[in-house]
Amino acid sequence: MANHLIVFVHNRCRTIARVCGLSTSYKVTKKIKTLFENDRDNPELKDYSQLLLDMAVVSEGGKLDNPAGFSKMVGDLMSRAMG
Repeated sequence: MANHLIVFVHNRCRTIARVCGLSTSYKVTKKIKTLFENDRDNPELKDYSQLLLDMAVVSEGGKLDNPAGFSKMVGDLMSRAMG
């Protein structure tokens, strides 16, 4: 994933840094925060954080660095949710 975007403003090319913003009011953000506060070494924190970042990239139409890893993570989460 590129760290910068190239945008055109008034026919001029500009490079800007990518920004990913998360609202602390999102349910998932609150749950990740609770996980972090209860156990900073919880291995799921890394996975959930990567999943959120990948979802943001997909939402903006970008390409994932590791699409197979994203698919595996989603599949693993679905499997755990279904028991």
